[in-house]
This record gives sequence, structure tokens and C-alpha cells, in this order.
Amino acid sequence: MLQLKKFLCLSLIIISVIIVSNNCGKKEPGISFLDGWYEQEQKGDARWMSKNSRATMKTGNEGKLSFNVWLPPDVLINVYNGSLAMIVNIDGEAVFNQQFHKGIFDKGPVEINLKVPPNKTLSLEIKLDKSYTPILLNINNDTRTLGIIASNFSVR
Repeated sequence: MLQLKKFLCLSLIIISVIIVSNNCGKKEPGISFLDGWYEQEQKGDARWMSKNSRATMKTGNEGKLSFNVWLPPDVLINVYNGSLAMIVNIDGEAVFNQQFHKGIFDKGPVEINLKVPPNKTLSLEIKLDKSYTPILLNINNDTRTLGIIASNFSVR
């Protein structure tokens, strides 16, 4: 009986490790996150990105890329002094340039919709003009360098 309990406990541990391993670095359909991205948060598909982040994507027949970005409003106001600039490059060409100001994230994420060349593998780069490290500002114990939260990536 004791050996059966040990076996069951070991089996649960192995299954847990496999589940965690399979969820780490999870790819969104059509997107492979390279550098500058953190693992998905515990709920949903949202992930923090750093100041500069890169990915590759395989576009579909429609030639569309969409995703959401969000930042806690208090971070935008108190840490970023009320504004954050974002540039999105596709294959090295700027296709989106936005200055986010106070109030933009008060009602939730902002959706970004971009036309991209269809049926191609493309590089995606997102650049921000600011980032922060929460532990250095005594916000919490997070040691990551954070820029903005991105979620709901869709490549069509």
C-alpha cells in the first residue's frame, strides 16, 4: 500500500511537470515569440513584453494581424508620466506608431489591427519608449523589466 501511494505521488508529480513544460513558451497560432517576451500570465493569454520584443509570424490568406495591448492606468500615469510610445515594425518597416496617453486604458485593452502581406513568414518587432522594473520602484517583488501587456494575438 505504501509503495502504491509513492507510485501515485510520483505519477502526479511527473504529470504536473509535463503539463507545466507543455505550457511554458506556448505559441499563439501563427506566432513564435522570440526575445523580449515573458511567459503568459496565469489567466488567459496575456503576456508582458519588455521595452523591445521580437517575434515571427506566418500570415494567412487575409493578411491581417491583430492583438490587444494594455497597461495598468496607474503605471501609465505614475511610472510613465502619462504617456507611452509604441512602434510596430513588420520586416523592419514601421507599420504602426501610437502614443498612448492618460485615460486610454481606463476601459480595458486597446485593440491593434494591422494589414500584413498574406501567406508569408514575417518578422514582428514592437518597440516602446519606456519600461520599468517593479522591484526597483518598490511596487512589488517582480524583477522583470516590463513594458506593456499584449494578448489575443490573431494572424489571418
